Amino acid sequence: MMKFCEIKMDIRAINYVEEKIDDGLSLSSRISNAVELSKGCVSTFFPNEISPTNLYNFRSGGKLPESKKETWIKVNNGIMKPISNTNAFLVNMIREYLQKAKDNICIFENIIASKSDPWLESKKDNLFFYKDEVYHVVSSKNLSTKYIDQAIHYANSIYHFLGVMSSLPIENQEATENNELSDIEWDIIVRNLKKIIVGAYDGEGYLIWKRA
Repeated sequence: MMKFCEIKMDIRAINYVEEKIDDGLSLSSRISNAVELSKGCVSTFFPNEISPTNLYNFRSGGKLPESKKETWIKVNNGIMKPISNTNAFLVNMIREYLQKAKDNICIFENIIASKSDPWLESKKDNLFFYKDEVYHVVSSKNLSTKYIDQAIHYANSIYHFLGVMSSLPIENQEATENNELSDIEWDIIVRNLKKIIVGAYDGEGYLIWKRA
């Protein structure tokens, strides 16, 4: 697997994470009320052979080389070029975290989906709901990289991506009625929070906040 290096960021990255939390759903709101971001630190990760520039321009891409030509897709009179990204690193990081304990869990907000959306019906085993909000979840029950990558894909939107690495007792995970978590269970998730993941660089990368 490609090797990645950690790049530690300053207060500007913490401020950006805070901005994305302010734009989020109820999980983000709980984080904002309970977690002091200033008591943590933020890093980003890029392949070793890449020397990205302008890393504090969080909303702009161009940090990674253009996608390989064989991945381009012809559409009408043009060509669609997939965005190069660091998803492979994120998937592996999440997988390693989930392997450490059966209670470990990773949850992603879906900013554009609603509980009533028909396409969610076939994916309920991988979802939590809060009121009308939709959250994609990965846990120790399924550690395949494809499964984790799909959860990231479904949760990602062009303007918002936020996930948390936390823990919730396995009995709480399995006892949810209609995939809905109670306020108490959401509070447990926030209390046990280890990392916050937010999208950056126009879909190319991520900022990861963790407790110092």
